[in-house]
Amino acid sequence: MEYSIIKKINANHPFDYHIIGIFEDKKINFKHDAIDKNIEKSIKDSIKNSEITGKIGNHQIFHNTDKNKIIIFGLGDKKKFDSILFGRAVSSVIKRISSTKAKNIVFSLDSFPLSINKLTIRTFIIAVETSLYAFSLKQPKNDVFLNKCVLFSRKNISSREFSDSVKISKSISNGINKAKDLGNMPPNICTPTFLSNEAKKLRKINKIIKIDIFDEKKMKTLKMGSFLSVSKGSKEPAKLITIKYLPIKNKQPIVLVGKGITFDTGGISIKPSSEMDEMKFDMSGAASVLGSLQACAEMKIKTNVIGILACAENMPGSNATRPGDVVTSMSGLSIEILNTDAEGRLVLCDALT
Repeated sequence: MEYSIIKKINANHPFDYHIIGIFEDKKINFKHDAIDKNIEKSIKDSIKNSEITGKIGNHQIFHNTDKNKIIIFGLGDKKKFDSILFGRAVSSVIKRISSTKAKNIVFSLDSFPLSINKLTIRTFIIAVETSLYAFSLKQPKNDVFLNKCVLFSRKNISSREFSDSVKISKSISNGINKAKDLGNMPPNICTPTFLSNEAKKLRKINKIIKIDIFDEKKMKTLKMGSFLSVSKGSKEPAKLITIKYLPIKNKQPIVLVGKGITFDTGGISIKPSSEMDEMKFDMSGAASVLGSLQACAEMKIKTNVIGILACAENMPGSNATRPGDVVTSMSGLSIEILNTDAEGRLVLCDALT
């Protein structure tokens, strides 16, 4: 999506939709240059007849001119409005528009009681980018036609500040969507080895990134008995993945540690079969860490960050850990495993050590 910001607009601007927010108090500024005078009455009538409620998710489309349409959409309770509700409201209306063949939209920021600064811009763009997310294993068809979004505000924001906000927002959105992709991937594809290969791809984004991958042999030499107890029943080998983004010398990093159980049956203490397919999401912590490091790498932030992904598959099998087994963690503590569905703490304790 291409983003820009303008200070002036009128009803004849060549955009498919002009988007204006309204709160539950149903007050709207009809001095807006982009609203054709001929449809002001239609909007007022819709407000009067409660067709427009102002609640988040509520919207009404009006044919403004031959060139564009107006969407009046709900922002919720003005007294409770904040950046979180702002993001939700934006996401709601963008999802509605993405189902049309609209290519270009104008979004009126002045209808929000928010300062028009880089945080507001970031919140808006992240809401737009992530609301357009869709997962597909096949080559996705380009069903979304949106390619240009113009923000309209009479308030001042420098072109450099806007440009920087767009770059940062897109990097964060890419990281979020990457985490979603990994989480949605089926478990026969998204294995610990698959995640390690995905981590290696980050080096193409930023050469500062360094990747260390410990296989089970290396973990045995490090005496990670707790971690390895989880993967014993699976043919898929466990991986401990470390992603290092260290742009500043001699400074302590922020360390993110993510649980990467690519499928969790519960092991010998097997889970009920109902909804077990959702256990592919048990690696979402690791996916979030990988997505975060991708965002850091794209933004080229001046902060040291290390991501650790503890990846294994928890399966029953002839070699699987049994309830009652005792293992020794990397820290030297012994652990009696009474329930093999405790896989998260078993991999994370060694990862943290």
